[in-house]
Amino acid sequence: MATYWSDNAYNIPNFHCESKACKTNKPTCTSMRAPGVVHSVMAIETAMDHVASTLNMDPNDVRALNFVQVGDVTPYLQTLKYVSLNKCWTKVMEQYKTLKTECDTFNIGNRWVKRAVAMNP
Repeated sequence: MATYWSDNAYNIPNFHCESKACKTNKPTCTSMRAPGVVHSVMAIETAMDHVASTLNMDPNDVRALNFVQVGDVTPYLQTLKYVSLNKCWTKVMEQYKTLKTECDTFNIGNRWVKRAVAMNP
């Protein structure tokens, strides 16, 4: 079920999620290997963006502050023994900052064409 991935890469102590299956009279337009996962991850990432906006913080800082750590217990009661997310995030963040600077420079010099870069765990 998608509920299992809805916490994404975050440890949120009071997190609770329920999923409901629904049937419609419309056929699906695409096939998915993990139905519901994309939607549930999008929901938690939107929540992280909302928290960052409310607290006037960089969304990437909010994400990093809430990452799972060794010893955390997932919503489905799995204790995490190995977590390399912070190490990976730090490495990729260096590249992200370079790309972000390049995008900002490009956007200042171009009125109609814009570039963007984003990062999620």
